[in-house]
Amino acid sequence: MNNSKNLNIRVVKIKENPISYTLKEVPIDTITVWDEAQARKLNDTDIDSLAKSIQSEGLQNPPRVQRNGPNSYLLMAGQRRLAALKKLGSHTIPVLISSKESACGIEDAKAISVIENLHRQDMSLSEMTLSCQFLVEKMGKSEAAKALGIKPQTLREYLGFGVVPDGIKEMVPKILSRRDAIRICKVIVTPSKATETIQRISKLNGSQKKRYLDALEQLGSTAEHTEILKLANSFRARQNISMKLSKSQAKGLSKISRENNLEPAEFAQKIVADYLSRKGFQ
Repeated sequence: MNNSKNLNIRVVKIKENPISYTLKEVPIDTITVWDEAQARKLNDTDIDSLAKSIQSEGLQNPPRVQRNGPNSYLLMAGQRRLAALKKLGSHTIPVLISSKESACGIEDAKAISVIENLHRQDMSLSEMTLSCQFLVEKMGKSEAAKALGIKPQTLREYLGFGVVPDGIKEMVPKILSRRDAIRICKVIVTPSKATETIQRISKLNGSQKKRYLDALEQLGSTAEHTEILKLANSFRARQNISMKLSKSQAKGLSKISRENNLEPAEFAQKIVADYLSRKGFQ
């Protein structure tokens, strides 16, 4: 680049459709990052690593922008790359400018940027949770799940991860799974007590852990460990039950499950559990 402090940053790969995007080098200070981009906090160590990679290997994919005025551009995707180039002291940056036909509104641009970030392999669960929350606010749960290519249940798990304290988030996935962390923190709101429970279940195998958490959810946060363990052991008598439905019933179950943002098997289990509870079988 001519104005980049002799950084010799080069573009080595472009994957975008040349009909929809035009490659151009623009002043880096003409690119605007929308305010809500701060919903996904940038990790300084991550940006430092990316900056070193760009300096040695080149910019793999230029950020995507669209015109936001005569000499201004709105960033659609590539916040980390933009931050890395700024850290390197670059005055200009190669970008892919969307054509007038492919330009979108500000809210759609935000969603596009978030969706791209969500598919990064190194994105943390905390970042994923914040980004999912943003998408749900803008698109609704059903559309957000479709846009991400994930099941509604998976989206709910990411959203539920928002209730997990930071100290416990750091234990995922080394000590416990994301789902188990959510289940525990929904019942036990005190971080220190939740951590004690995590330490206890970390010594259990998969089936034992599931029974323990089932018992915890049923008894609540005030239950003692011995009480929870006793109920969990009683669950060993439970058996899986399979049901055969007609095509019409299966379609109905699928439809109602979607309306309740649940998987069919999960919704069927809820129906049976609710019925048994009404009959006094807790």
